[in-house]
Amino acid sequence: MSCAIKLLAYCVTHDSAPRSRSTGVGGAPVQAMNVDTLWCAYSPLIPPQEFSREDALTFHSVLKAAFEQETIIPFRFPTILQNESELQAHLRAKYDLYSAELQRLKDTVQMELRITGKPEAASASTGTEYLRSKQRQSRTLQVDSEKARSALGELVLEWKERPADQGLRCYALVRRSDLPDFQQRLAGVQPGGSSTFFLSGPWPPSEFLHD
Repeated sequence: MSCAIKLLAYCVTHDSAPRSRSTGVGGAPVQAMNVDTLWCAYSPLIPPQEFSREDALTFHSVLKAAFEQETIIPFRFPTILQNESELQAHLRAKYDLYSAELQRLKDTVQMELRITGKPEAASASTGTEYLRSKQRQSRTLQVDSEKARSALGELVLEWKERPADQGLRCYALVRRSDLPDFQQRLAGVQPGGSSTFFLSGPWPPSEFLHD
């Protein structure tokens, strides 16, 4: 394994350097590079054979500190580049895309609503009963999703759904300033039957980035 120092990329921001923690993974200083109006937070790193849970937590704490101040496009952990020249080349290649997305998503956050249903299908004794149980569960989850979406109304700029184990994951794009109203409205929505709601966020609006 090479012991050469490489770069660990954290996130990209627009117009100003990310305001984040001063130290990142491995205790390395968090630095910033810009290409015109794009800025990227990164830190020097000698990549280990394996990253620890503490490394991942530190990485996400850097993102969290930056995200509390402004909209960011986070990198996946770990995104490693060979040197500053490669990072600069990446920012130039993605300049138009990153700039457009950061402008479009400015002052927004992502909230995640997980809707979980009772695992009825597990007790089904025949294949037909299993399929019918799954269909009932799917309809119930969809009704709950539509109920939540309707209650949130104009506070939701965009809405996406993904199936999950025994449930549904709903993602809402919301203006940062509307978060209190969003949480208050959702608190007044009761899921039907045996479904439960679990709300998390705010997060960077990663689900709403265009390819």
